[in-house]
Amino acid sequence: MLRLGRFVLGEVVASRSPILFLLVLSGLLRGALILVINSAAAQTSGEGLWYYGLAFSAALAAFLLLAHLARTGSQVLIENVILRLRLRLCDGLLKVRSTYLLGRETGAIYNTLTEEVNRVGGISVQLLENVQAAVLLAFCIPYVFWLSPLGGLAVSTAIVIGTAAYLLQDRWASELIEKARLLEATFFDRVADVLKGFKEIRLNDSRRQDLRQDISTCVERTGALVVQAERLFSISFLTTQAIIFGLLGFLALGLPMLPGGDRTIVFQFLTVVLFAVGPLETVLGSYSSLVRARVALERINELERDLAAATELAALARKPALEGSFQCLELRNVEARLSDTSSPPASNGEQFILGPINLSIRRGEIIFVTGGNGSGKTTLFSVLCALREPDSGTLILDGIPVTPDRLSAYRNLFSAVFDDFHLFHTLYGLGQIDQAQADRLITALDLSHRTAIRHGRPTSLALSAGQKRRLALVMALLENRPILLLDEFAADQDPEHRVLFYERLLPSLKADGKTIIAITHDETRFHLCDRRFHMDAGRIVVGERDRYATTARGLNGFDMPADENEDDRAPRPRYSD
Repeated sequence: MLRLGRFVLGEVVASRSPILFLLVLSGLLRGALILVINSAAAQTSGEGLWYYGLAFSAALAAFLLLAHLARTGSQVLIENVILRLRLRLCDGLLKVRSTYLLGRETGAIYNTLTEEVNRVGGISVQLLENVQAAVLLAFCIPYVFWLSPLGGLAVSTAIVIGTAAYLLQDRWASELIEKARLLEATFFDRVADVLKGFKEIRLNDSRRQDLRQDISTCVERTGALVVQAERLFSISFLTTQAIIFGLLGFLALGLPMLPGGDRTIVFQFLTVVLFAVGPLETVLGSYSSLVRARVALERINELERDLAAATELAALARKPALEGSFQCLELRNVEARLSDTSSPPASNGEQFILGPINLSIRRGEIIFVTGGNGSGKTTLFSVLCALREPDSGTLILDGIPVTPDRLSAYRNLFSAVFDDFHLFHTLYGLGQIDQAQADRLITALDLSHRTAIRHGRPTSLALSAGQKRRLALVMALLENRPILLLDEFAADQDPEHRVLFYERLLPSLKADGKTIIAITHDETRFHLCDRRFHMDAGRIVVGERDRYATTARGLNGFDMPADENEDDRAPRPRYSD
């Protein structure tokens, strides 16, 4: 719990909130109320009671005012805690290497950003309220020892036993909460399956029933674990209640029979205990929430550590701008090995290896990348635009190696429509767009009857798959970058729009000085490119002796007789693009 307390204290300090001062002061004022009442009770005559009445009224008014300010300040603090946690985690996600998210289940991340953050934010208020309770208890314990050593021993024993009743359940309850938390993350993953796979679910009732059963099992197991944990907390809470009522019984019935236990002392003791019972129940009653928050904070810290370890150096480095546009881009002896997080190992136990790749790309070229499924085309794209850093080899731009401090600026040369592209509801990063250019592109790509770009966002995303891909191309072209990557762009276009893409759009972009690199399987369109890179098992290989590839330069982009690579085609493990 100390780590949770340090976290909340750090958030209080970071927000420069006076809430701790207010809580400590209100706790002291609550103790002052006890002193005033007990002092008045000790008076043998009625003289001077109006002074105590005035002091009691002033202390009560000050206590209520400070308590109100503390509660409202707690709500401000909880929102600040949630805000800072979510921004920190989102900043970390925005800076991680792309390989961190490849093939990773996102349920745990969603769960951390929502449930875990809310849980930690909510417990912050309870922890701060416990500060007020702790201040009052720190006042009451010495005071009851002053009233009666035996009574003080009874009160102290009750507090120790009540606290122990909770602490003894801590390990088992924490384990149950942790298991429930893991199942909650799995539940988020299954919800993602429902949202992303709704078409496949509707086509197969058996799949729908199996998925529902999986969700039901996950929810039921989570509920069972939470109930088990609550049983432990309930036993602890009832044990504490029994101790508190036993203490009250001892003070009311047993203390008067002991030497020195007159009625005034009994009344004063009962006043102290009754004032302290509420804060004590607040402290002990919040224990179950504290356990959940502690587990949640551990998961948040774990995610922050993972994100920090996966942070891309380019995201932290100084980002010098690249002057002008590129003239030549080279991949020299580049290799990339797919990690287990992004691809399962090949059937023979080896991991997929891209490369070594040697190629050059010149400004204004149209280049087609071809090859079968699993040949490495998409991986080549991710290395080419530096979404994936090569394990060996060098990216060279206009004769200068692309170092980590230049990666971000290097990426800004590229726009892309990936095979698994995502359409944002807002054109982030474009600033003030050229509305006339946006209208021309929407019209040129035959989308004007379905959508438009207005106020920096598309007016509608209710489009077919082919229309969405063309809209993604509009957004990419609005970035006005020199290199355009297109991954199977024409795959879901009808014949009319394939003609539009290959025979009108590509030549127009080339005339504007754009470099287009496109993954394609349209063999009837190969004559429209300047060069074609054909891939097999992670390498660029020499294809048929056609008019596009009479030398290795026609395919590989570097000078080498075509037949020199023919013996260097050992089978490589494959993965799915």
